Amino acid sequence: MVVARGAGRRDPKGDRGRARERGKAQDREVLRLAVPAFLALVAEPLFLLADAAVVGHLGTPQLAALGIATALLGTLVSLCIFLAYGTTASVARQVGAGNTRGALVQGIDGLWLATMIGIAVTALTLPLVRQLVDLFGPGDRVAELAVPSDAPLQIHVVSFKPYSCCRLFHSLIDGLREVSDDFKLKSESIKRIAVRGPGVLADQHMMRRPTSVMAAQYSLPFVVGATLVYGPHRYDSYREDKLADADILSLADRVDCEPDADIEAHYPAFMGTAVEITRADGTRRSATVMSSRGTAANPLSTEALYDKAQGLVREIQPRVDLNAARGKLWQAATGRDLARLFGAA
Repeated sequence: MVVARGAGRRDPKGDRGRARERGKAQDREVLRLAVPAFLALVAEPLFLLADAAVVGHLGTPQLAALGIATALLGTLVSLCIFLAYGTTASVARQVGAGNTRGALVQGIDGLWLATMIGIAVTALTLPLVRQLVDLFGPGDRVAELAVPSDAPLQIHVVSFKPYSCCRLFHSLIDGLREVSDDFKLKSESIKRIAVRGPGVLADQHMMRRPTSVMAAQYSLPFVVGATLVYGPHRYDSYREDKLADADILSLADRVDCEPDADIEAHYPAFMGTAVEITRADGTRRSATVMSSRGTAANPLSTEALYDKAQGLVREIQPRVDLNAARGKLWQAATGRDLARLFGAA
C-alpha cells in the first residue's frame, strides 16, 4: 500500500482561517444582539437630555421642576424594571427553543402586565404627587411647576409688538429712544454703542452682517443700526435691499454687547436691556429698560397702537382709511359686531 506524503495531516493555516471566520460570525451575532439592546438602554437618558436642553431655555425654576419630575418618574420606572428583564428572559427561552408563537405570547402577556401595573401605579401615586415633590424641598415656584394643575388654561398676559424685530430687542429700542433724543441723534455723532443684557444677546444675536430678512430681525447690531437710521416703526428697514445699507452697517460696526448679571437674574420674566451711547465729543448717555413698550407693565396707548397699524399698512395698502376702520372698531359693542366687520357672521 502506498501512502501519499502529507496524507492525514491538518493544514494549520486552514484551521486558523476557519477559526477567524467562526470568530467573525460570532462577532456579527453579538453585535446583532448588542446594538438594539444598547439603543434601548440609552434611549431614555437621551430623551431626558433633550428635555433638559429644551426646558433649560425657559429658566432655572422650570429646569428644577423638570429635575424633580425626572427623579420621581425615573424611580418608578426603575422599580418596574423587572418587567423588562423577566419578559426578555422568557421570550429568549422560547426563541431558543424555536417556539416563535410561544415567544409572541410571552411578549404580549408582558405588555398586558405592564399596562395593568402602570394603571395601578398611576392611580396610587397621582394623589400623592404633592407630598412626593415636597420631599425634595422645592420653593413655591418650582413646586407649582412640578405638580400638575387642575386649573383650566388662562390668558395671563396680553402684549403687542410695537417693533418689527425680535422681542428681545424691544427694551433696547426703548432705551435707544431715551439716549438718542427720540432717534434724532445723527449717526456721525455716535462713536460707540454699548449694550448690556441677558447672556443670550451676546451669545446668539451679534451677527453684524445678516444675510436674510429673518436674520436681520434677530441681529442686535443690525437692529440698532436700522432703528437709529430709519426709526423704530419702519418694517421695511429689514427688507433685502437694506441688508447692505451702508448707514445701517456703519452703525452696526460700532455696537458692542456684554452680559449683565443683574438683568440676567430677571430674565426671561423681564427682557431688560441697558444701553449707553458714547458721542464723538466724549459725552455719554445711558438708559436701562426692564419692561418694554407693549408689555402688560408698559402697555401701548390707543394712539401708539394706531401708529403701529399705520406703519404696517402704509406701504402695503396706502388707500386704506385707518381712521374709518378705527371708528368702526370702537363702535362695535359686542363680539358679534366685531365678527361682522371681518365677515365672520
